Amino acid sequence: MKALVYAGLLALMATGYGQAQDYPTKQVTIITPGTPGSTSDLMPRVIADELTPRLGKPVVVENRSGGSGLVSANSALGQPADGHTLWFGTMGTTTINPFVMDDMPFDSLKAWTPIAEAGSMPLVLVVNPEKTPVKDLAELIAYAKSHPGKVTFGSAGIGSSYAITMFLLGNEAGVQFTHVPYKGTAPAVSDVQAGELTVMVPDVGLVRSQIESGKLRALAVTTAKRLDMLPNVPTFKEAGYNIEVSLWYGFFVRSNTPEPIVKRLVSDLKVAIQSPNVKKRYEPLALIVGDKFGDDFVRYYRSEYERWGALVKPLNIRAN
Repeated sequence: MKALVYAGLLALMATGYGQAQDYPTKQVTIITPGTPGSTSDLMPRVIADELTPRLGKPVVVENRSGGSGLVSANSALGQPADGHTLWFGTMGTTTINPFVMDDMPFDSLKAWTPIAEAGSMPLVLVVNPEKTPVKDLAELIAYAKSHPGKVTFGSAGIGSSYAITMFLLGNEAGVQFTHVPYKGTAPAVSDVQAGELTVMVPDVGLVRSQIESGKLRALAVTTAKRLDMLPNVPTFKEAGYNIEVSLWYGFFVRSNTPEPIVKRLVSDLKVAIQSPNVKKRYEPLALIVGDKFGDDFVRYYRSEYERWGALVKPLNIRAN
């Protein structure tokens, strides 16, 4: 009997080893919610360039925007759990959507196996200085109070960190902002530049050049302290609002993906993400290289789920 059990264990170990050795057997696809040109489009492409030689198969990026990230998530969940499809998940889709959507199509804690943190980035509140001639956050709040519901902001969905940042600001300041949903961040920023929207809270890297050229005016950043690249822009906390948001992105696979393949992806993604080339290409985008992988990222992911649940529930925001 013991011999049979031992033989069975050896067979399982051999199967697991074989899965890791054989993987991947074909192209690996990263599905991202990012629209072309957005940060969540550029990040996975930078990492895919480093991951391809490590996996020995082409790694391609597929854009599936819309639905506060759920279009991309559902697309990834619809593929086999064999490691050949990775989802480039966002903080908003995984840890905020569950608390604002009545018909969330999956359980964020059960549907996915978190693999690696791709990186994180600060956000910045911007306006068009010609269309909205306010010079700081205090003036924007004063304008919003005197024009209830007239101040519009765009985001990639009501559950995105961009939208939640504005809802948190409105809640603390006691003002009403009008949300306009978009399929992605880049189109919303374009409409702020065109004067179609009043305000936006995108990632710094997406609007850094527009801020420096004067096409957009930065009123506040979401970091705990001022950014070196925007030293004259105060934090939300300096302006009197207890708002601190660091938007993170990560790689996920379906929760029933074989463990040997998960371990292979954790190992290869860690090397790819922390490569000198990724760090070099992140810097102009104001991105911070990810440093959480495997079990560390799993723990962080679960703690973020709890943190955002506690912040968002009192706002009573519903997307449906």
